[in-house]
Order: sequence, then structure tokens, then C-alpha cells
Amino acid sequence: MRLRSYLLATIKETSATLGVQPFTRTFGFMQKDGAFIYMSKEMRHIQVLSVALRNQIAAGEVVERPAAALKELMENSLDAAAKQIDVEIENGGQALIRVQDDGVGIAKDELALALTRHATSKISQQKDLEQINTLGFRGEALPSIAEVSKLRLLSAQGDAAFELDVDFGVHRELKQCALPRGTVVEVRDLFGNIPARLRFLKSPATEQKHAQDILMRLALAHLNVGFSLKLGGREVLRIAANQNLATRLAQFWPQDIAQSLLPFCFERNGVKVHGLTSPPQVTQLRNNRILLYVNGRSITDKRILGAIREAYQGKLTSRDYPQVVLFLEIDPSLVDVNVHPTKAEVRFQNESLIFVSCVQALSAALEKSSAVTAPTSEPKTSPSNLVEKPGPDFTPRPPGFWGSLDEPSFPKPKDDNVLDADTGPWQVSVAQRESASTPTQREPGVAMQNLIYLGQIAATYLLFRDTNNDLLVVDQHAAHERVLYARLLANANKHVGQGLMVPFELQLHPTEWERFQELSSVLAQMGFELSREQGTLTCSAIPPLLDVAFAKTFLRDALNGALNDNSDMLKSMACHAAIKAGQVLSCAEVTKLLGEWLATPDHEFCPHGRPVVLRYDAHVLEHAFKRKQ
Repeated sequence: MRLRSYLLATIKETSATLGVQPFTRTFGFMQKDGAFIYMSKEMRHIQVLSVALRNQIAAGEVVERPAAALKELMENSLDAAAKQIDVEIENGGQALIRVQDDGVGIAKDELALALTRHATSKISQQKDLEQINTLGFRGEALPSIAEVSKLRLLSAQGDAAFELDVDFGVHRELKQCALPRGTVVEVRDLFGNIPARLRFLKSPATEQKHAQDILMRLALAHLNVGFSLKLGGREVLRIAANQNLATRLAQFWPQDIAQSLLPFCFERNGVKVHGLTSPPQVTQLRNNRILLYVNGRSITDKRILGAIREAYQGKLTSRDYPQVVLFLEIDPSLVDVNVHPTKAEVRFQNESLIFVSCVQALSAALEKSSAVTAPTSEPKTSPSNLVEKPGPDFTPRPPGFWGSLDEPSFPKPKDDNVLDADTGPWQVSVAQRESASTPTQREPGVAMQNLIYLGQIAATYLLFRDTNNDLLVVDQHAAHERVLYARLLANANKHVGQGLMVPFELQLHPTEWERFQELSSVLAQMGFELSREQGTLTCSAIPPLLDVAFAKTFLRDALNGALNDNSDMLKSMACHAAIKAGQVLSCAEVTKLLGEWLATPDHEFCPHGRPVVLRYDAHVLEHAFKRKQ
């Protein structure tokens, strides 16, 4: 404060002594509304920037790093209808970027024009901006790159080929060269005239990875084109033309992941969404394998990312990401690709249509990827399937394992004493199981819902063998949680509550009262009966799944904002009411749990997105035991 006061006093004193104009000219201050504003000498007058400075500023927008220059050059080759593109990179692209194609070349008298800003063959009038079908169209890439590098441009058209060299924006003499067809662009000493930009580049290895990512994205979008890549003079990649998406993707992603991807294709109202996506079991902790394309252009878009998240809702945790290659094809007039300097973002005319189309396309693929499915017909009574449909006289058990929501909808064991003499030596009677001295004797070998129950591990995981002889491990808590969540959703608006003999009271903070006003109708639909008397909230009924202790905790969490919406509330209820890890289950309880779980939609994942079941086939086990590599 003292320094500020001293400076202000000094400024005023000097101004009074010398006058405002001399002070302004000397020290760069101007007076406005009684205040002194500092102005640098360069900002005092409006002036037109030089061509060189304008080009360097434009280059900074278009060519932020070597990979950006590579992207622009490769897109020019693709727009020139190239069928083979060969790329060479040295020192992460700063020393050399070389792109050669076999596309339509550039005429001799247009080579210099191609290195002029805003010169392009891709649009000619305003209406062309509404129907952009090329990757480049603004004519900024080549002159921007030439301004910050030593660029060599060779191109052949017909029987003649010519070369033009540019050193940091200075054109050299046009001369004839030898080139059979297409175009070659060599970029050397990138940012050599801008040392400040060089200091912001990452290590050559990092810049090289960015360049490889650009090549991968373009290669995936143009399957009819062949590509090759040299790093430091050594060829590290060669891709044949006319591959399918899965084959080409396997050259960039791990082969086991590429082979596990699910194809999807959906078309609606002129919007086509297609590509490959990973099953929910195949995830990673980063989102770098979510590749999005609009009309062949690689983009980033929060709306489409949100649609992907929506499609995987309840199948992934918030920490996991799917692996997706998604192509969106739409009328060019319905999408604006000219909203970002590097064309990395687009704007859709109808975002809702795009969102819904992406969700439906991915959801349809995920529905087909179920590892465990419910039986399509009623089980038959046989040694391999010892269950039958319950008769009309079925009586629910008293509240206990299933709580008061127990319903007569799933099979029970055919015989409460003996299962079947032909089912194998590993099967024992229920009476023997009940008298077993250790809880791990869980009726191995019992067939239920086309699965063979093998036992319970750590009083938490249920083991089954399916008809393919695969081993299935089911998390009992997650399975029951999914069942209860689905049941809660079905009954969410039925106002079904369990009355309390002794109501309980909660003292709420003023902010909790505001939240209560917002949630009162939702809580009532769930089964809570709540009344307000002065500063006290009285609860006289709670949802059937909850006990009083958890009902108090639940209300606190809901009213202080810990539970964001209705879905979070139902998930919390289901999680609390579900059987816990470490709880020993009888064979009858496992049978009932399995039946209800298999009949529940999205049963492979708990409401929070964790997997309910893991599958181990013979191939996985052989690798685990190192019988095969």
C-alpha cells in the first residue's frame, strides 16, 4: 500500500511539473478520468502489422508443434486424392518432416501461389463454405509452415515436375526437378527463426509420439489409402491400402484389444454413426483411445464424449474409459467445421440429434456383448437342469435375506431333500449341505439357469461353469445390488413405505431445509413420510429396503447434497440393502439370486459401473498357467 501511494503521488507531482503530454511521451502514461494508465510505446498508435509478422502470428495458430505441420501436409495429400502417403520424421519433426504422395500434383505456375496465404483450390465462393467436403480449405497451412521453416516443395503434373524452395518466408528461384508423379514437401529446421517457440517444444520422443498419433488418426479415417512411416531413416510402419477398420486398428492398438472391439452402425434422420467400441470389460484409465470423426475429420467434441459416457452409464466406473473409434457422417451443411484455427472442433446444427444417435448406436452394440444371458425358454427338468417354474401356490419367505421385497417370480429347487442321483459324484443332498461343518461346502455341481454352481469363495464370490465350460465368477454383493436397483427403479413412483412404530426426528440446517423443499416429492415417491414441525423434520415411514439407522444417514446425505439426483439415491439404497461381502449363502439363496440377477437388465454391471461377473475361458487359463504363450 505504501509503495502504491508513493507511485501515485510521484506520478501526480511529475505530471503537474512537466504537464501530461511530456510525461506521457517520456514514461508511457495517459490520463483518463483522473487516472493514469500505462501504455507501452508499441500500443500508442494503431498500425498495420508487417506481412512477415502477420504470417508468424498465423503460423503460431496453425503450426503449434511439428505434429500440427505433419497433419496439414498429410491432409493436403488426402485432398489431392493420394492413394499412397509416405512420411519421414527426424528429431521429433523439428529437424525434418517429409511427406510424399502420389496424388494430383500442382502446376508450375501455381507453385508460388500455393505458398501464398488464403490461396486454395478447394473453395471459390461463399456458398462453398456451407458444403465443405475437404480436410483443408483456408489456404493457410503451407505459407504458415514456410514462414517458420526451410520448406522445399516439389510437384509433378503431366510430364513436368518443378521445385520451389522457401527459407523462412523468402522464396527462391523456381527450377525443374525429377519426380514421376504427385507432390513432395520437405520441412526442415522448423521454428528455426523463432527460438521462443523451440523452447516450448517437448523432447523429440514426445513430439514424435504426437506425430505418430496424427498419422494413426488419418490412417483410420482413410482405409483406401496406404501409409508408411520412417523415423530417423528407419521404416517402422507400412500399411497396405484397402484394409477394413479392425485390421488397420490392430496395427496401432494392442491386438487383443482390437480383436475384442464390437462393431456398431446406426442411421437415423440423415445421420450415420458407425465404428468399433470396446465391451465394458475392456477399459483403461485414460481417454486417449476415444477417437472421434465427423465426415472423415478427426475432432474433439464434448457432446459426443457425453453420449459415449451415457451409453456406458452403469457399465463403467467414473475412473474407467471405453476404447472407441466413432465415425459420424452427416450432411456438411449441418455442421460448421470452421470454428477452430486447427479445425479440431466443430459445431452441429442439431446437437440433440447427434447425441441421441451416438447413444443408440453404442447401446445397441453393448446389448449384444453380454457375457451371461438369461435362458430364452423355461428350464426343463433333467439331470443337467434341476429347476422348475414355481406354481401359483408359491408363498414368499418372511423378510430376511430378500427383505420385504421378496417376490414369487423365480425358480426354487425341485426337491428339498435329494437333487438327482445322476448328476455326478460331486453333488450332495441339501440335507447333507445343511449339516456340513464348514461353510465352504456349498452344493458343488448344482445346475441352475443353465449354469453349474461350483461353490462360494471367500464368502463373497460365486463360482459357476456355463455350457461352454467357461468359469464364471460372480460378485454376490454387486449382483444383488443390481437386482435391488432395478426393483427400486420399477417402484420409484409408487409411494410404498414401511411405517415406523416410533417415528424419528432430524434437526436440519437452513440449507438442508432448502434442499428438502426441492426433494420432498421425490422422497415421498420413494416411500418416505416426512413432516416438518418448526425446526424439526419428522419421519414416520421409510422405504422397505432401509433400516432406521441407514434411513437417517440417507436423509442426511440427500439433504446436504452428497446424493446429486434420484439415481444416486436409489443406488445408495440398493448398495446398503444388498447382501454383503463375507456373507455365507445357502444353495437355495444362490439359486434365487442367480435367477433374479439373470432376469435383470444390464445385469453384468452394478449400478456404480463395477463388473458383476468375470469370465475365464480355457484360453485365458492356459495363458495364466503359461501352458501357451
